[in-house]
Amino acid sequence: MEHAKPFFAMLNRSSINYKCFTNCSKRMPKELVLTLKEMGLEIKEDNIVTSGCITRNYIQKTSKKALTYVIGSASFKEYLQTGHVELVCGTESIADFVVVGFCTDFTYDDLTCALWHLQRGAEFVATNMDDTIPAGDDIVPHTGAICAFLENASKNKPLNIGKPSEHAGKFFRDMFGSSKVFVIGDRIDTDMFFAQNNGFSGCLVLTGITLQQDIENSTRNNYGVFNDLRDICRFIRDNI
Repeated sequence: MEHAKPFFAMLNRSSINYKCFTNCSKRMPKELVLTLKEMGLEIKEDNIVTSGCITRNYIQKTSKKALTYVIGSASFKEYLQTGHVELVCGTESIADFVVVGFCTDFTYDDLTCALWHLQRGAEFVATNMDDTIPAGDDIVPHTGAICAFLENASKNKPLNIGKPSEHAGKFFRDMFGSSKVFVIGDRIDTDMFFAQNNGFSGCLVLTGITLQQDIENSTRNNYGVFNDLRDICRFIRDNI
């Protein structure tokens, strides 16, 4: 992304506590550190949060001995297990939670097992409810599309842990120890709604999928709009 290097350089020089937050649970923070480094961005693992981090935190706080059935990537499953979340394979035991994260290799049998657990009272948790996600120049199905199958089959609505939920907002308030949070993002339906739902300040940057006409058509537009990260650097320098 244009101007990303000077933007993060400015943050690293400042006293501003920041986190990079993605709704995608496919990879763990330590993996994303390497991806960002390949892009020339030096960002510490502690400064990266995924919806998978918030999901693990939610399960840990809800029940210390919960059994969890997961549809998600191998990395996401490993991340849950490193947080002492016990995973269930198949239908060997009745799960307390069914968790769905972004996954590109799930099978019909995986969905069938997830439905089996939901029918027996498992809590339905989604790392996020985004319908689509960019993949290069294309748009592909995201976690919300997988959840739609199970929601329709089970008649259970999933609990959304990621943006724009209040669960994610509470996670960051607790992490920062403050409600004075400035959210920078390129999507109205996730990033800006996340800010508004949690009483944070929102800053929409027009370097992603959101276009000017999307802003004009939105009924919720209580946020600042910037062309790129260079404009945001100037704003932060002058106001924060």
